[in-house]
Amino acid sequence: MKKILLILLFLCMISANVHATPEQRAEYAGMPGFVSAYTYEDGECFLDLASVSAEDYNPPRYQISATTYFITDHTSNISVRYMTFRYNYSKQTIYLKSMDGKWYWLNPDENPISMCQIQLADLLFQQCYQMPFIH
Repeated sequence: MKKILLILLFLCMISANVHATPEQRAEYAGMPGFVSAYTYEDGECFLDLASVSAEDYNPPRYQISATTYFITDHTSNISVRYMTFRYNYSKQTIYLKSMDGKWYWLNPDENPISMCQIQLADLLFQQCYQMPFIH
């Protein structure tokens, strides 16, 4: 019985941390240390500036990671994700590390959602090096 109560308490704590209201989207927009990376049909992606980390600096190759918050209005959820991007400045290519550890080329011609991820990757690059990646 104790185990069941502990599990239920744990689940309640998790759900309290992932649910958001549409008003919280506006709240994130006004919070210092957070910047909107892009908006999408029913939500917005925010970048936690304090989490931006340059992991590899070997021009023209770079690797940057950061924590992002995806706030979806219709489900009232906040999804927190640690994202890692690899860049090749001379080739103007960006790769995103998936949750399974594989690297995927962000090609908007093959996948339209890649454009949002490219915007995020460009913002991360600008935060680290004070210059845009895409030229």
